Order: sequence, then C-alpha cells, then structure tokens
Amino acid sequence: MVDVGPLQAPVAPGQPDSTTMWAGEDGARAGRRERIVLALLAALVVIGLALALYDPRLFRMYTSEEGPIENLTVVMLLGGAWVCFRRAWRLRRGRRVLFLAATVLLGVLFVGAAGEELSWGQRLIGFAAPEFFRQHSAQREANIHNLVVKGVKINRLVFGSGLLIAVLVYCSVLPVGYPRWPWLRRMADSLAVPVPRTRHIVWYGLLALIASVTPSRFRWEVLELVSATMFFLITTLPLNAGVFRRRDTA
Repeated sequence: MVDVGPLQAPVAPGQPDSTTMWAGEDGARAGRRERIVLALLAALVVIGLALALYDPRLFRMYTSEEGPIENLTVVMLLGGAWVCFRRAWRLRRGRRVLFLAATVLLGVLFVGAAGEELSWGQRLIGFAAPEFFRQHSAQREANIHNLVVKGVKINRLVFGSGLLIAVLVYCSVLPVGYPRWPWLRRMADSLAVPVPRTRHIVWYGLLALIASVTPSRFRWEVLELVSATMFFLITTLPLNAGVFRRRDTA
C-alpha cells in the first residue's frame, strides 16, 4: 500500500510532541491494524463504485437496510464507542473530570450514531415506530435524522450541511493548528479531542470523493461507512495519542 502520510506530524521547535509516547511496539501494531482497516475500506468503496456502474440493483443490495455496508457502519461506530469507554475507564484515576467526561461524551455520540443507523433496533426487534415518528419521519422509522419538521428535513439541515461544515473545520484547522499553536494544543488535550493525522485526512478525502461520485442515490450509505471508519481510526490512533495513555505505562 502506498504510504500517504508520515506517522507523526511536525511540531513547532521546542514544543513537546505527545505522539512520542505512542512510539514502539504498541504503536507499530496499531499502525499495522490501521493499514489493514484502510485497505478493506478502500476495497469496499471501490467495489461499491464498480457495482453501481455495472448493475444498480446489485449496488442497492450492497447498500440496503441491514446489508453489509450498513452493518459495517454500525460495527465501526460501536467500535469507536468501545474505544472511548475503555479509555475513560483505564484513565479514571489519572485524568481530570473534564477529560474523562469529554471522552465518555464522545463514546455516547458514537452509540447515538449507531442507534440512529439501526433506527434504534426497530427493524431488528420488529417494533412499530411511535406515532410521532410515523407522522413526521420521511421513512416512518424511529430515528431523528429522517424527521421532517415544517417541510425541513433534519437529515439535510443537521446531518448534511451542518455536519459537513463541522467535519471540514475539524479536519483542516485542528491538524494544522495543533502542532503550531500551544493554546489549541492545550485545549484539545484537556478536552480529550482526538486530532486527525495527515494520513487520516488524505484517506478520508480520497475515499469520500470516490463514494460521492458513485452514480447512485444510495451512495450516501457508502459515504457513511467511510465517515464512521475514519472517525473510528482517528479516535483509536490520533495525532495526540500520548495524552490517552496511562502515565504509568508511558
């Protein structure tokens, strides 16, 4: 696989580099696992593009509800939640309350995203959506992102343009400013914000572009998998990985 970015981003002279705490055998193993996940993700995105070009019906099966793409998206989101909750538990005696609360909150957001993806188990368990969702959901499902309020689709307003802007800021300002601006580095580390590495941004942009040009209205399912996987990887092995390690093992 082509290396699309250095393991560590440059830091300003004289400034501490929190990623040095992640060097060694543990970091090497994590890096190998990350490359495997990226290779599998790239294969799934390319397969999706090929299926959409060859037979739209096959692509619809590929991206169907409870199909392989949706199930893998849920796995990645729950994996991100597991990383956060496990991290908060392991660091409970060595970090401030704000740091731990932010870590748990991120885990809760991962769980919430997975729940939304599964419509909170509606299809899995087989329960009927409450009356409110049957009246206001575009797909009559028990989730928030399909709600339509006064003609406005929540999915398009919050999870579309709003989320896109947030992701663009997160993936552009934070990686650039973290090694250069001490105040931003202190804030990100104190709030337990995983900082994307250069390779994360490159892979995210490349795979998101391929998913976005896939000729099908169901391409967003693939894009959701790309986003879920990349945020799982960013959370697992961020640029500031050192701040998430127990100090007695550093």
